[in-house]
Amino acid sequence: MKRIFWTVAILGFGLGTACGGREHAETADSMGRGGRGGDAGAPDAIPDMRADAPMATDEQNELTDAGSVEMETASAIVPQCMGRQPGYKFCIGSTVYECDPSFSSMTMVLKCVTPKPTCMGGACEACQQNAVRLCSEEGLMGRCAAGMETCGPDGTWGLCSIQPAMSDTCDRDNDNSCNGKRNENCACINGETGKCGEKLGAMGTCANGTTTCANGQWGVCDTAAKPIDMCIFGNDDMCTGVPIGSARNTQCQCGFPMPNPASSALPNATSYTDNGDNTVTDKITGFRWERVVNGSSFTQAAATKYCSDKGPGWRLPNRLELAALVDFTIPFPAAPINPAFPNTPITSFWTSSVYAGVPNQGWIVTFFNGSTESLSYDLVTKSYLARCALGAPKCYASR
Repeated sequence: MKRIFWTVAILGFGLGTACGGREHAETADSMGRGGRGGDAGAPDAIPDMRADAPMATDEQNELTDAGSVEMETASAIVPQCMGRQPGYKFCIGSTVYECDPSFSSMTMVLKCVTPKPTCMGGACEACQQNAVRLCSEEGLMGRCAAGMETCGPDGTWGLCSIQPAMSDTCDRDNDNSCNGKRNENCACINGETGKCGEKLGAMGTCANGTTTCANGQWGVCDTAAKPIDMCIFGNDDMCTGVPIGSARNTQCQCGFPMPNPASSALPNATSYTDNGDNTVTDKITGFRWERVVNGSSFTQAAATKYCSDKGPGWRLPNRLELAALVDFTIPFPAAPINPAFPNTPITSFWTSSVYAGVPNQGWIVTFFNGSTESLSYDLVTKSYLARCALGAPKCYASR
């Protein structure tokens, strides 16, 4: 077992003068027995070391001896100083000691003699055998404060029934180390929740996710990064901090060749394939469309749901995509659209695009004159038709 030496400064005290002028003094021995006054005299009171006690006199504090005490321990920290503050006073037998700032040494303050022969809570007091008190009366904090101490046959208080632990748990307000500092070394309190962006530094869509504290550490975000971003301006489902629209995000290049009517002699002449399953493929853009539309009218939100409910990959097109179907060479009253899309109503169709900065205004494409328009109507109350597209978008939804 490792031997640790604590430096101890032993303080002696001047003693009383007997009646008749005889002076008698004894130096307190190493077991804590104090000197006695003369036969007819009473011993001087030992100074009370508590913070509210009067200051001791120079005579009482006279340093009479110094030395070292050899003690065996398995730790380099004085056990009584564990979980305490520097300067904390405690008792060993009838002697008051004080914890040094290093916690690896202690200094003798004074020995307790009659009329206060018992060291209690770092001060000279007296206790009756079998008396009990809360450990908080000795100055213990945290969970130790609720423990009990019992006065032993030697008139000294025993150890607290609850001893400090090496560390706190991360349950709320825990102070198992009994030092008055709750939840030390805990990054968070068990059961707490927080935003992933604030607690974990998550970015993009993940930043709005939630993380929960367990074992004093923030857990995994409940919103996981996706393998690709949606082609919507500002989207960052991959949680990289590089959203769609950023120059560094080349995942969704906005653009595709715009078809032109075959009779116009312009580039990218229209060419469609009827797939035989009520879908038509545009060979120029690569989009796959509903051939014959549902005659029902929808709000923009309902149109979006109608398309997504058709199955994986189906969606409401944005305004540039739907405008690619307009054939401006077909005169009114026919619908300005290629015959590959028969029975197209001469009316307006919803797109997924919203007017920039005004979320209650949406874009439509009108298939009686081929125009695109922004509507200043509440999306919930206005209803139009929808023609759904199958496949990944080629432009942001705001276009």
